[in-house]
Amino acid sequence: MTGNSLLQKSFATATLLAAGGLLIYYLFQRTKRKQGKPAVQNIQSNIYDKVKSLCKECIEQAEVILVESECDWDRAYTLICEDLATLKVIGMDCEWVTKGKKRKPVSMLQLSTLHCTALVRLHLFTLHIPGSLIALIEDKTILKVGVGVMDDRDKLFTDYLMSMFGCVDLRYVAGRYKKSWNKGGLQSLAQEVAGISLNKSNQLRCGDWEQEQLPHSMSCYAAKDSQSGLAIFMCLVALKLTSLMWENEAKAIFAIQTRALPMCHGIVDLRYKAGSPTPGTAAISVVSTPSIRAPSKCISSNALRSKAMYSNCVMQAPDGQVLCVCDVRKAQWYCDKELADKVSEEGAEELVIRLRFEPRGRPTTERDYYRSRKENICVVCGADESFLRKNIVPREYRKHFPEILKSHSSHDVVLLCALCHQKSGISDQRYKMHFADLCNAPYTTGAVTVNQELKKVKSAARTLNGYMDKIPAKRVEECRSILREFYKTDDITREHIESASSLDERDSTPQDHGRIVVQYFMDNSSVQEFQRLWRVRFLEVMSPKHLGEYWHVDYNHLDYLWVKTDREMDGSDTDSS
Repeated sequence: MTGNSLLQKSFATATLLAAGGLLIYYLFQRTKRKQGKPAVQNIQSNIYDKVKSLCKECIEQAEVILVESECDWDRAYTLICEDLATLKVIGMDCEWVTKGKKRKPVSMLQLSTLHCTALVRLHLFTLHIPGSLIALIEDKTILKVGVGVMDDRDKLFTDYLMSMFGCVDLRYVAGRYKKSWNKGGLQSLAQEVAGISLNKSNQLRCGDWEQEQLPHSMSCYAAKDSQSGLAIFMCLVALKLTSLMWENEAKAIFAIQTRALPMCHGIVDLRYKAGSPTPGTAAISVVSTPSIRAPSKCISSNALRSKAMYSNCVMQAPDGQVLCVCDVRKAQWYCDKELADKVSEEGAEELVIRLRFEPRGRPTTERDYYRSRKENICVVCGADESFLRKNIVPREYRKHFPEILKSHSSHDVVLLCALCHQKSGISDQRYKMHFADLCNAPYTTGAVTVNQELKKVKSAARTLNGYMDKIPAKRVEECRSILREFYKTDDITREHIESASSLDERDSTPQDHGRIVVQYFMDNSSVQEFQRLWRVRFLEVMSPKHLGEYWHVDYNHLDYLWVKTDREMDGSDTDSS
């Protein structure tokens, strides 16, 4: 019994010692963590406070440039590029005028970097938006930060066909640090995150942004909106830099640039949805290219070619001279009509046919575009799938060309992949606006427009015609007042009501923009010159790398074709001597 008692005591002692050791170790580790935590907080507070102060200082000292001409933009663009060399982030915002319930096109685009803010008065650049501004907006490697930035992107595309990429809604970034922050607007985020107060009075927000001389107060308001967006983003990134001590401005900006993209992973070009959780880091790639929200510009999957465009069948004259390269359906048609024979071997990769009759014309050179083989790839980037036909000279113009030019158009029909086709289409729309101005040919989409005044009169008349006994007397008097004002009489009769009920509120059919433009060139220069302008435009904008060997801007198929006269075709042409 004594031995067992000693064994039990020894076991109990060892157990108590082990428990005590574990308790001491736990307390030691807890004390160590508590001692280390303030140090981390101090480091975090150090870099965050310094960045916040830097942002406020930059806002106060930044050069604000009101851009009303291309010269103004060139000066602003130079300063913006200097800042982008170290931090590829731009604070952006838009302002516009609203009349009644109708929004007018964006009047001002604000772009802010650390030391420069450009206030671009876009309504003054409707026809000639600087190419460097478009390139900056479209560059997906430069983040454009703001609140509701995707909505601004939609407006820019709808109003000016500018497709902006690299958009980051600050509410998503803020939500990744503190969940309650993803519900605020620009004003609350600026105050809570960056310590910046914004004046959001209706007098400024709803001011006339298209007035000739913009008041200084409105310029300051616009500049501070985009500047605060950049400041919020920098402060949010600084909150994540827990291991960095402040040394100088350059190192801090480098650290923010290094951390910026990872923090935005999964939320670039992502539309903000109120109440939705901040997406995870694997949601969407940073370099994703979303489709632009513009129904008339979106590419339908049905428009993509399911078959190759070029079959490169060879058509020969009776003596074997190559006349052209054509489509397989055209070649088969000649054979089916017994106008040509197949001369290629069975199973050959390309079909060759030889005409049984002497053609009207023959090419005069081997360097003819219509005799050259074409590849089934995008002529811009070389992609070998998902093609669309691209008319370099848009159909709305070519259909008004003289028949001899209209019937030989394949030189100006090329293959583009979906993305290149979309980019080219946006450029075409801008160029059409240029010709609308040059030729005094208003450009419309062809949609029916409604005369709102006539619509109001017609609605009032129909109300009186069908519901006079069922609506309040006040409403009856309102409808009669509308008709009295329209007919300029105090006595509204049944005839007035019947006549107004059948009014056509649709505006007259707009003029044909394409016909007016083509006629302008026929009267002032030539259709060939107009055709050449579109070809040059395609080269400048798209920089194609895979065009046909003999494709060029001055190509005219008549220059490469010797056409026989009727007497030569009949064999009656004889020497007169």
